[in-house]
Formats: sequence, C-alpha cells, structure tokens
Amino acid sequence: MPTSPAASYPLWRHRDFVRLWAGQTISVYGSLVTRLALPWLAIGLGARPAQLALLAAAELVPAFLVGLAAGAWVDRLAKRPVLIACDLLRAALLAVVPVAALGGWLSLPLLVAVQAASAVATICFDVAYEAYLPTLVSRAQLLEGNSKLTASAAVAEFSAFGSAGWLVARFTAPWAMALDALSFLVSALFVLAIRAREGLGGPQRGIAQRRAQGGVPGSDVATAAEPQGPSGHLDLEPTPLGHPGPAEPAAGRLGWRVFATEVAEGLRFVAAQQALRGLAAAGMLLAFGFRFGGTVWMLFVTQDLGVDTGRQGMVYAVGGLSSLAGALLASRVTARLGLGRALAWLLVIAAFGQTLIPLAPSAAALGIALMVAQQLITDPAITIYEVAAVSLRQRLTPDALLGRMNASLRTLNFAASLAGAAAAGLLGDVIGLRATLLGGAAAVLAAGLSLRLSPVYRLREETAAA
Repeated sequence: MPTSPAASYPLWRHRDFVRLWAGQTISVYGSLVTRLALPWLAIGLGARPAQLALLAAAELVPAFLVGLAAGAWVDRLAKRPVLIACDLLRAALLAVVPVAALGGWLSLPLLVAVQAASAVATICFDVAYEAYLPTLVSRAQLLEGNSKLTASAAVAEFSAFGSAGWLVARFTAPWAMALDALSFLVSALFVLAIRAREGLGGPQRGIAQRRAQGGVPGSDVATAAEPQGPSGHLDLEPTPLGHPGPAEPAAGRLGWRVFATEVAEGLRFVAAQQALRGLAAAGMLLAFGFRFGGTVWMLFVTQDLGVDTGRQGMVYAVGGLSSLAGALLASRVTARLGLGRALAWLLVIAAFGQTLIPLAPSAAALGIALMVAQQLITDPAITIYEVAAVSLRQRLTPDALLGRMNASLRTLNFAASLAGAAAAGLLGDVIGLRATLLGGAAAVLAAGLSLRLSPVYRLREETAAA
C-alpha cells in the first residue's frame, strides 16, 4: 500500500496517517491524565484560585510569547523532526515531577516551571502538527482525517478520565504524570516510523520567486479577495491554492528582519480572510470563557460539591464517550445544518451545557446528574465545532502558510485564555466560584453569537466530507 496521500484510498489504509494517528492518540491519553493530575496535585499542595490561575498562566504566557515565532520557525522546517523533538522534550520535562516527588522537593513553583517549559514545547508541536496533516493527506480528506484523529482522541479521553482518578488515588498524581512522559516517548517512535517525505519547496525557491510571483510581503496577502459562491456564500475552495502570495519562507535567511516579515505575513493572511477573521474572534471568546470558568472548575467540584477524584474521573469519561459520538457525527452535522450555521449553533449549545455545573447543588444524585448532563451536551458540541473549524482553516490556507496561520490563531487564543485565567484568579474569591463558572458560560455564548453575526455563518456546507 503506497504511503502517498491519495484521496482514492481510505485513510485507515494510509500507513503514514495511521502511524501519526496512533502516536497522537497515545500521547493524548497521557496528556489528559496530566490535565487532571496536575491541578489535583496543586490543590493537594494547598493551591487557592490565585495559585491555580498562576499555574494556568504558566501554560499560557510562554505559549503566547513564542507562538508567532513558532509559526514562522515551523514553516521554515520539515515538520516531522519538530514533532519528534517536541515529544522527547515534553517527556523529559514531565519526568521531573515524579523524580521531585521521590526526592521530597516537589512544590508549586516547580509545577509552574514544568508547566511553562512544557507549554513552549507543546505550542511548537501543535503548530507543526496541524501544518503536517495536510502534507500527509489530500485537502479533500482533511475533514475525514481530523474526524478520525478527534474520534480517537475522544476514546483516549474516555480511557484517561475513566482511569485518571483511580491512578491518582492508587499511585499518587506524580506517578500518574510519569505515564504521560512515557506516552510522549511512544508518540515520538510512531512519528519516527513515518516514511513519507515532506515537500520542501521553500528552501529551493526562496524569496526571489515570491517576488517574481507577486508575493512581496504586504501586497497580495493583505488585499486578496475571497471568492464568492452563488447566493453570496463564501467559497470553501481555498483561495490560496491558486494564490500567488507568500509561497515559501526565505531560504537560508535567518535574520530577525526577515523572520519578523514572515511572522507578519501570517498575521496579514489571517486578517485578509473573512472566514479566518470570524473564527479568530469566536475562538478568542471561546478560549476566554473556557479558561475563566475552567480555572476554578476543579476547585468548585472538589471542594464545594465534594466530588472525589474517582467519581470525577468517571464523570469526565462520559465526556470522552460523547466527544467520540461528536467526532463520528461531525460530517453529518455540518452537512445537515450547513457549515456556518453548525459552527455558530454548536457554541450556543455548548454554552447551555456549561451553565449546568454552577447549578449543581451538591455531590448528591442531582449534582452528579448535572455534571453528567454537561458532559453529554458540551463535549460533543465542542468536538464537532473543533473538527469543522480546523478543517476549514486548513482548507483556506496554503501549505507554506499553515504554520503561521495556526500560530497566529493560537496566539490570539492564548492571549484570550490568559485574560480569562487572570480574571478568574482575581474574581474567583470575590464573586464566588459559581458566579465565575456562569461568567465563563456567558463568554462561550458570546462566541456563538459572534459567528452568527459574521460572514462565517453564510458558508456553505463542507463538500470534502469523509
């Protein structure tokens, strides 16, 4: 079976895609274990809302500071070595936590430092990962590929959240995080086994050809008009496929001025695309809302509701199953509602689900039932939204700009998340945890309304469904 991307082959028979798929699924499992274990560990060390906000900021600030540079850097390089290096670095960093626990020098400042260093590796990995997928599969297979990756991530979520609480209870949080370190090693091995070679046209063509094609920074990218389909719908076919704009990063030119120019190209490209602008605005509101409420989520559930780690893990596992259902139904939902309508209404549905948690009265039956209901409503809605939004972004962007486009949007989201975490840290003790959670839900609702008012709402249904 050839490993080259061909739309005629189902992706489950595409060997290189399957290798990427397997490695990512395993590392997602470990990362989700850490997502629960790290705040539990911080709470065990006496963290309050302000300290939890600091822990969240340790993830967001470094990623925000290096995000745009990571996009330009990734566009200069082959993506596969970047993925492997980031996996190995994250494995080494997470291994510090169980070692510190054994040595008796585990502390909140150490957790903050590990979180910050891991965040840098993670943003580089994520930018390279989203730019790497379109080099493995055809653009017509992007929705299928993202759906499969998200579906397996949902299975990993179910497994991780179903076992994380018991792993922490049985082996303690530091050793649960050691499992995450191991998962990154396994992921690196799978990516290492990928045989497909990446097209590295940039180092051969360079900036001279960009100018010859009319792709001088600040010209085409900032002014390119997006084609309109019938009835005023935005055309889903990616403008950049025939776009003479910024074709490749400058070969062998590593000066800061050239580097800054390449970063600016990514920002101008996002600003010039109506659909990307709409997704950026909604993404920032969504990121703010989830971080604002999410910063105090576990503290509220653990202390106010009194739900132990084992039962929390089982509730979150329900979200994994519902996310799996969302990933499997993503193509049908977007085709039935239309891509733009689906994106907007999915966020409204997610906001409704978010309001259920602050309504939970206690750890009694009703409280647990509302927690489960939130997982059944919000998780699949957000999963379908992410599959559709990521696929749309990838279709609208040429390969040479994928890294910078992803980094630009992620940097904006990190800025919004950082603002949400800071606001939660300042207001969590002042307005109370329930009010903070409701405020987060309101921001998610605002994200859905922003899409309803943006050109994204007019997008036709995705024609590249699996």
